Amino acid sequence: MNADGSSRQQVPLPPLDIVHAPQWSRDGLWLTFSGGPGLNSQIYIVRPDGSGFRRVTNGSGDMVEPSFSPDGSQIAFCGSDGTALYIINTDGTGLRRLPVDGSFPEWWPLGDKILYSNWGRTYESDLFLYDCAAGQSIQITHHTPGQAFIRAAWSPNGRRLAVDFRDRNRTGNKRDVLIMNADGSNPYNFTAAWPDSDEGTACWSPDGQFILFASDRTGNFDIWYSPVDVFSPVNITNSPEDEDMPAMGTIPEAQPVYHVDAVNGNDNNNGLSRRTAFATIGKGIDSARNGFKVLVYPGVYQEEVDFKGKAITLQGVATKAGIPIIENPGDFAVSIYRGEGTRAILENFVVRGSFMAVFIAGSSPTIKNLTIVDNKYGIEAYAGSQPDITNCIFWNNSDSDLFGCETRYSWVQSAIEPQPGRGLVAYWSFDEGSGTMAHDSVGGNNGTIYGAQWTGGKVGGALNFDGQDDYVEVPDADCLDPVSTQEITLSSWVNISTYVCPFHPACYFGIVNKTATTGRDNGNYVFAIVTRYDAANEGKLRFAVVYNNLQFQETNSDYLVPKDQWVHVAVTHDAHQKTSFYIDGALAGTDISTITTDFANSTKALTIGYTNSYSDYFLGQIDEVCIYNRALSAEEIQQLSRGGLTNSPLFADPANSDYHLLSQRGRYWPRADVWVLDKVTSPCVDGGDPNDDVLDEPMPNGGRIDMGAFGGTPFASMSDAKWLDGDINHDGIVNMIDLAMLAENWLRDDNP
Repeated sequence: MNADGSSRQQVPLPPLDIVHAPQWSRDGLWLTFSGGPGLNSQIYIVRPDGSGFRRVTNGSGDMVEPSFSPDGSQIAFCGSDGTALYIINTDGTGLRRLPVDGSFPEWWPLGDKILYSNWGRTYESDLFLYDCAAGQSIQITHHTPGQAFIRAAWSPNGRRLAVDFRDRNRTGNKRDVLIMNADGSNPYNFTAAWPDSDEGTACWSPDGQFILFASDRTGNFDIWYSPVDVFSPVNITNSPEDEDMPAMGTIPEAQPVYHVDAVNGNDNNNGLSRRTAFATIGKGIDSARNGFKVLVYPGVYQEEVDFKGKAITLQGVATKAGIPIIENPGDFAVSIYRGEGTRAILENFVVRGSFMAVFIAGSSPTIKNLTIVDNKYGIEAYAGSQPDITNCIFWNNSDSDLFGCETRYSWVQSAIEPQPGRGLVAYWSFDEGSGTMAHDSVGGNNGTIYGAQWTGGKVGGALNFDGQDDYVEVPDADCLDPVSTQEITLSSWVNISTYVCPFHPACYFGIVNKTATTGRDNGNYVFAIVTRYDAANEGKLRFAVVYNNLQFQETNSDYLVPKDQWVHVAVTHDAHQKTSFYIDGALAGTDISTITTDFANSTKALTIGYTNSYSDYFLGQIDEVCIYNRALSAEEIQQLSRGGLTNSPLFADPANSDYHLLSQRGRYWPRADVWVLDKVTSPCVDGGDPNDDVLDEPMPNGGRIDMGAFGGTPFASMSDAKWLDGDINHDGIVNMIDLAMLAENWLRDDNP
């Protein structure tokens, strides 16, 4: 019941002869009590609504007076002969007897200490505090003859006690409620104004402002309620039967939930569970009130979703079957235009195939983790609307993605698409799979393949170079010499297994080159990986430009190119003579002074897999070679390393309504009910707001929520975890174990 005695409800329980001494868990989610036949009571727990009922103890004799630990994981109780104290886990495991005897255990709200009395062993009793960690007790009160400190309850802050006290010299067997400090000091008689009645079994309100206690002042015991600071009691039960042993807690305010299931639901159901779900989202919204949540299960919902001014959460639920899809051809899919605020929340849906995905007017809803695809318009906001839009994917919306609003940490095709393509002069995807020609899909600079073999690549196909005499030769073209811009970006995927060339004493594994052994032109360039021939820079990226016809100005990355995996490598050189290297999208070194020679027109052929100077043949695989006549930004390089030239979010199979994101680390494939590894990772994986919780995303999840409808769900695509620097064993902590592992492997060299 409420603190004023209203809304009294009985907790539904199985038949028990006696129910005694209830107590709340501090989170308000559970009750514990003793119950059963006389002299054989056991400890039970149950939720306030009667669910979760279970027996905790299974002993002989009375198990009584239970008290939750502060975290709710354990219960202290009095058992067997009525004076033995025990602790047990709430799941019934871990029973142990404490090395002290007593009654009425009461767990300290701030830690691992238990208050108890020696009532029962003697009827002139005191209060004691047992320290579970130290294994010792201290005495808090000191009675005089005829007095008994019977039991006590902690205030929520653990600083004061409400004590059942009896003084036979003054009141006979009648009790009073004393308030005292936790160390027993400054006691005063809280119920002194009622000297002729019996008051006891006191407890505190969760905010510490009130005391509940039982009193027989009206002839039988009722529960009374009074402020702590002034004794002004109110009878809140006023029952003809005895009411005793009050306990007070706060039940967390539940968020009522309705369920919608297009596949198995029916709008004639009550919507209170998935088994009795509604069939339409509209029915769920109609039934919900402010503060409610409407859970929508996978299926295609062909309706206009109107929030109708309600502060509700409309959330899609990801399952093995997918994610819910809203589509309303020729009209609005979602409408929010009745003054809704930030508590109107729309999340985890695919919205597709509609005239407009989301229409907003005069409202400021919260929109997150939507996949908005194949509509005429994406999200449009009018009349002063200020929606908070995050973690969304906008793709293939024919006329626009956003109007009148902005989005954060989202993949917006109309904003992203033009950038990586700008300045692209050549692109060899190596996806032909056969033949002797490698086609440039941008500028028509097709190359002839000499010796290199077709193989599987990072994206589609690739070429394998044997390190002896394999290469691709592309005829000279003006667009391959960035004379007009004096800027260049060279980008590629590579996969090498060694830094040593067994066939030539080379100093490079040539990736892209536009120079020659003799008759070099000033302004030619080379992009390569340094081999062991130059031991000081072995494994690093190198960029060089020719000057004085015979010499190179060259600079190296700060970091090595990883072996035995596909790695995205790139170099940019801008008009201010700044050279920047990137490995897997991360900056790997910057040089602002070494290369000062301008790019110039050259008549030399461009080669891939060969530097054309000192027999610097590449040993490994090369894929997705790009040349730009401008220096891409760090963000654009990262985009290339994650999403490729298409700037696609890389859905698994959108044609068949599979909007999972491709991932090299793991992506759920619903048709086969398995997790699979892709050859490429979507740029939307780990692309969401870094301040958002990853929620239920499977491990490893990179510690950052994905964009799109599956973000934050158990079916989000996985990514490699990002470990702390120095966390060698990847347990999330840098400690002496990591130092020991470092010492064990100090100076170890596994390189060939």
